[in-house]
Amino acid sequence: ALRNNFVIDWIMEQFADSINEIRRIHYENPDDNIYIGYFTEYLYLFSLYKFKQNDYSAAIQATLEALTVSGKLKESTAFKKMVVLFETYREHASHEQKQNYKSQLKSILEGVLTDEKGISFSSLHGCLY
Repeated sequence: ALRNNFVIDWIMEQFADSINEIRRIHYENPDDNIYIGYFTEYLYLFSLYKFKQNDYSAAIQATLEALTVSGKLKESTAFKKMVVLFETYREHASHEQKQNYKSQLKSILEGVLTDEKGISFSSLHGCLY
């Protein structure tokens, strides 16, 4: 669909229940790294498809979900893809989506800083937000 400009919305509708089942299984088994990797890749490709279809709201929502999932996996490649997608289409994001994105990045930064001696998010808070 992405390479050949096929519109596959009807296929996505047919598989909506299956995709929701995959999403449900992921949230019930958040520690299954292999499964999370596949789910993240699906969300990434779905985002690209929706961006290509100019369905920005759905694309950004999937991007944010993939960002959440990639953060759990601590998968930097997927994380980078999602950040680049979001930043590329930031102007199309709603206020709530921008807040979600900011909150996720803040949470990731807080996690990274816990590994640093003598540096905490609260000590940087005035500088960053």
